[in-house]
This record gives sequence, C-alpha cells and structure tokens, in this order.
Amino acid sequence: METPEGRPIASIVILTKNGSKTIRRCLESLFGQKTGYNYEVIAIDSGSTDGTLDILADYPVTVREIPPSEFNFGETKNLGFSISKGDFVIFLSQDAIPIGHDWLEKMIAPFEDMEVMVVQGIEKCGKDGFYWLREGLFWYTSEIRRWMDKYKHIGMSFVSIAIRRTAWEIVKFDRVPFGEDKLFQKKAVEAGFKIVYVKDTLVEHTHEYSLASLISRIRNEGLGARVSGETYSFRDLLADLTNFRIYRYLIKGLRSREIRNLGELLFPLIRPVYIYMGMHSSE
Repeated sequence: METPEGRPIASIVILTKNGSKTIRRCLESLFGQKTGYNYEVIAIDSGSTDGTLDILADYPVTVREIPPSEFNFGETKNLGFSISKGDFVIFLSQDAIPIGHDWLEKMIAPFEDMEVMVVQGIEKCGKDGFYWLREGLFWYTSEIRRWMDKYKHIGMSFVSIAIRRTAWEIVKFDRVPFGEDKLFQKKAVEAGFKIVYVKDTLVEHTHEYSLASLISRIRNEGLGARVSGETYSFRDLLADLTNFRIYRYLIKGLRSREIRNLGELLFPLIRPVYIYMGMHSSE
C-alpha cells in the first residue's frame, strides 16, 4: 500500500484520560511496529491529571486536548476521524497493548480486499484481569447472546478495531452516552459493509473493576443495548440469575482463589440486575 507524499496509510487513534498505568506500554508497542508504510498515532485527551500527557509528550504522538464536558463516546470518535489523515483508522483503548511487531500489518492487510470495510481485532485478558473476563464469561447475559446470534457471532468492540475511511464517510458515529460500538455495528450491517475478524491481531486488555466501577459499567451496557434497539425483559433477568453454569464457575473461582474481590464474587448477580436497570432507566 502506498500513499502520495508520505501521507500515512493508517491512523491509530487513542482516547485517553488518566491512563498513565498502561499508556507507555501501549505506545512502546505501537512505535515498535514493523511496517512498509507510514502511520500516525493520535491521542484525544479529555482531562488527564495523572501524568498521561507527560507520557504522551515522550513520543511522536499528535495530541488533541478537549474539556471533559465535551467527551462523548460517539462524537469523540468522529473527531478522531476528522483530524486523522490515514485511509484506515484504528481505534485502540489506552489500556490495550498490541502483541507482536506485526500487529499493525495484520490489522491493515484485510483491506487489500476492497469490499472489507471494518476489521475487528481480538483482545485477551491478562492474568491479573477481572476473573469473569479471564474466563470469557463477562458477556454471558441474554441480550448479548441474542446480539451475537443476530450478527453472525461478531460483537464489535472498539478496544481494537480498524475502519476504512470511506465507510465512516457513509456511517458516522452517533452521540450516545454508551454503546456506540453496537449502534455503529448495527448501522454498518444495514449499510451492507463487510466486517471481518482477524484472529491473530491480539491485544492484551486487562480490566480491573472496583464494585462501584463494575456496577456503573454494566448499567451503561444496559443503556447502550437499549440505544441499539435491544431488549432485556424481567424474564431474561430471572433466566440469567438462575444460569447454573455461571455458578459452577463461581465455585471454581472460589476454590482456586482466583476470585479476589467483592465485584468478582457478586458478578453473577450484578450483571443481570444492572443490565436490566440500565435497559429500563429513564436516561
């Protein structure tokens, strides 16, 4: 792939806020990528106070600062597209670490097929991450199962994803409080876009949650699912609360001492209850 006058083919956009624990590792990996073309790294920071901006200044990153009040999951991604120069824009979470020096090449390679509009990368949870993420059971509730069945078992995630610029020009992000990934996926499928997984484009994405942050995250997921047109009934709530497979994993985690905090312990109750509350909130 070539671009005129050294213009970058790929733009990697990271939305940052107080990401000092992980952003240096992320940037070290990004600037260690082996490619045959130019790429740029852009950070849109919405009010970091923990030294994140100082770390960004150590690397050739284009930084755009916005007030926290202007941040929105959808519109800030539109901003990322508007200030980037590449034909392909990769969104990467500030706590996602690309694995391997060829991660970027693998993310871009599928676009050789001109029909491919979106390339979904794959994330794996690190050994110190949230128990239910490590077990692959964080998204076990009914609304997610229906979503995956409906969309051919592709669950779009902006932890690591590449989008062709011409696709974004057709389907932009919406201003939504949460769930911009699902809404974008729904609109992309309706537009007939070809979306592909690339199984060896791994990023390490290690999430840790306090009880309060876990509840907030899951409630927002419920809100985001509603925005995308999904439903979660009281019957779904009861079915998920009595999903005995989840409790077998709970017992396993307790016996192995892999469950280490209250959020991990109460997760089988928290996820169904707060998906339901988010889905049926007045926001």
